[in-house]
Amino acid sequence: MNNNKNYLSIYERAAIKRTITSRLCKRVTMQRHFLNLSQQRLAKIARVSQSTIAQIESGKKLPSLETLIDIAYALKLKPENLIQSGWGIEI
Repeated sequence: MNNNKNYLSIYERAAIKRTITSRLCKRVTMQRHFLNLSQQRLAKIARVSQSTIAQIESGKKLPSLETLIDIAYALKLKPENLIQSGWGIEI
């Protein structure tokens, strides 16, 4: 076992991944509804498939960094706003 305080255990990594996934799927869905966009329309603007949007919103998929940036700007948000706690406070 590594006693380095900078080391994350498998369980800590999994918890962080769940938190980010949960925030991301909720934020994408909420902002898409706020902008009155269908999944298909958001997908077209962000240049991804509708199934990608559906998988992200359901928490089944985490997007690549490039896709996260494209979706954020399609939703008129900064990419960091999709994963921060609250709407402006870091994790």
